[in-house]
Amino acid sequence: MRLDIVKLLEPFAKDMNVEVISRGDVLQLPYKTRSINLFDRVIKNKMSRVDIGGKSYHVLVFLDEAGLRRQYYVCVGSVIRVTTDARMVSDDMSGLKLRVRAPVIVIDECRIELEWSRSRFVLTSSMIESCRRCYKVA
Repeated sequence: MRLDIVKLLEPFAKDMNVEVISRGDVLQLPYKTRSINLFDRVIKNKMSRVDIGGKSYHVLVFLDEAGLRRQYYVCVGSVIRVTTDARMVSDDMSGLKLRVRAPVIVIDECRIELEWSRSRFVLTSSMIESCRRCYKVA
């Protein structure tokens, strides 16, 4: 079953014509990573490009399957990129405090910062819900 990105964009498009330029894939949540470069490549591969009412947008679709429910989150912005912030964390594997580069998804002016959990960074649905460029789709 192929995901219909046009149907997911209906709340954002508000009766405007939606044309898919390039189709990405869905990112499963929670997503865990230790590699910022790999995370950047995953985001770029999962990103879709659409044309809505003559304007070009980037779209990321996340899927959270918790128990019996399937919840999609759609993030739309003219610019979506991955940056980093310096952060001090406690690594459970080594027992050391480390200064690491933490990945951040930037969608226009909204920032989704991944949390450190034990020994890796984690992206969860609650982080996506905090961004006003993302919305939940039933």
